[in-house]
Amino acid sequence: MTQSSPKTSIRSESDKPLLGISRCLLGDQVRFDGGHKRSRYAEETLGQYFRWYPVCPEIESGMSAPRPSIRQVQIDGELRVLSAKGTDMTDALRHATERRLEQIAVKPLRGFIVVKDSPSCGLERVRVYDGSQPTRSGVGVFTAAVQQSYPHMPVEESGRLNDDRLRENFILRVYTYHRFRTMVENAPSVSDLMRFHAEHKYLLLAHNPSMAKSLGRLIAQCCRDDLASVLDEYEAEMMSSLSKPAKVGGNVNALQHIVGFLTDQFTPESRQHMQDTIAAYRAGEIPLITPITLINHYLTAAGTDWIRRQWYLKPYPAALSLRSRI
Repeated sequence: MTQSSPKTSIRSESDKPLLGISRCLLGDQVRFDGGHKRSRYAEETLGQYFRWYPVCPEIESGMSAPRPSIRQVQIDGELRVLSAKGTDMTDALRHATERRLEQIAVKPLRGFIVVKDSPSCGLERVRVYDGSQPTRSGVGVFTAAVQQSYPHMPVEESGRLNDDRLRENFILRVYTYHRFRTMVENAPSVSDLMRFHAEHKYLLLAHNPSMAKSLGRLIAQCCRDDLASVLDEYEAEMMSSLSKPAKVGGNVNALQHIVGFLTDQFTPESRQHMQDTIAAYRAGEIPLITPITLINHYLTAAGTDWIRRQWYLKPYPAALSLRSRI
């Protein structure tokens, strides 16, 4: 399988990764109060780079808008979903979730953005009532089912996307997952997997050096007969290693490895300039995009295909400007 260069931007609609999203975040008036939770960032910015797969489990379970609110309640050790009027909506919500998951199974879904605090779609800290005082210990019924069915697919809450580091990490994971799943769906060979790993080496190194080495050992021992199981293990370990934003030290480590690989391409002056720029990033004086841009600048004049193919340098469309804030 031929894989595109990191310099290739996603342009056509069909090339855009497909993201699931809670319908209310797109401005649909499907909430219990007849309103919405429109996310301008999702609709106006991310909408330029992704195709949307809108979902509202509550509407799909037969609830109207407006409607009585619902909440998660522990009853005799079992989690139930009750409306404000006391109607048990658990089975209806679960059946709607199961139907939607059957539809998702044939979709190339690459991630999901859900809405905060929702008993159906919340990602974390959803209120669970057990007596008079609720605890913030729940996950939305639909979101929990998605995570169980697709444990490695990136899922994020809309409110958390206001955090620069979490936003960058989520988009990075989505595009990495998109590249991996596209490879898998095109019946890869062992050499395809080896190429994928080679092109993501520094991305993995920035997030988790020990995991990067572990994945390298995994594919080094791979043969055609065990490729399917290796792909499963690789996906699990790769997405786990990317689950948290890379720390400054991790990025410095990746940058230094790249600069070391390009030593012959630098003059003494440009090498010092590069090292000073990395040091300024380490000190928090400049954002990550500055040393990344400088490396890409040097690569236009000199460099190797090995470095140019590194997705660490351009893991997603540059126009998203995500590394200018971290």
